[in-house]
Amino acid sequence: MERAEGVRVTLDAVSGVLWRSAVVGYAVLILWLLIYVLARGCMYAVHGGIFGIDEVDFVRVNYAGMTVLKLAVFLLFLMPYISIRWYLASSR
Repeated sequence: MERAEGVRVTLDAVSGVLWRSAVVGYAVLILWLLIYVLARGCMYAVHGGIFGIDEVDFVRVNYAGMTVLKLAVFLLFLMPYISIRWYLASSR
């Protein structure tokens, strides 16, 4: 009986870390979007000069990056969190 309680405590701690990681990941995504929307011209001036890309490619890279980040946070942090919470709720 003690081992089962230890597993629950460990899973509860892991789910807390996953939840905080998801929140931080989505906060970074929102920050990226805000910076992109508010300072797109400045971002393009800096990155376009460094990498030599045109504005269309700059937009594509940013949207693709935001999409990858959103999917990564969802798959790596949010889905395991939901699974652990579901398991803990059903095992009580």
